[in-house]
Amino acid sequence: MKSVHGFFKLIAALTLILCLSGCASATLQVEKEIPAPPTQPISLTLGAAEGVRLSAEDMNNLRAMIVDSLAWEGGLRVGSNNQFKVIGTVTRYDPGVRFLRPLLGPGYFDSTWVVLDENDNEIGKAQIDGSVYTGRYGGSYHKVLEKVGERLTEFLTKLHEAPRPTK
Repeated sequence: MKSVHGFFKLIAALTLILCLSGCASATLQVEKEIPAPPTQPISLTLGAAEGVRLSAEDMNNLRAMIVDSLAWEGGLRVGSNNQFKVIGTVTRYDPGVRFLRPLLGPGYFDSTWVVLDENDNEIGKAQIDGSVYTGRYGGSYHKVLEKVGERLTEFLTKLHEAPRPTK
């Protein structure tokens, strides 16, 4: 009986730790590296792929968070006199149910980003996928969006080594 009681205490402690720890992440996969970081303001367009449910309010909030992240993390401004046009397409948007994420599964935010020059030629492309698994009462989906903004800033401001073909 004592070992069963200890087992339940251990499960309760692990569940509490899991629910209180944060676990939001976003990964960047560069498909085509931009030749140089922008030195002037960029334009930012954000849309949703067909079948992705994203309200106008959510889209505006998402865009505002990304603009803030670009400014905060990389010193990039979104405005006029654009050197680059950055076009983001949300391909998967599922915040999940915050309090039930530990049981029902994570929230997701997947997106594709294309960078066009002033002549509308594609000069860069990346995939950014974010997720939140646990965290305080299921984790904050806003943390995922912050991470997506950080990865986008990383893509636009740091030059990445293009993948080399294997022999």
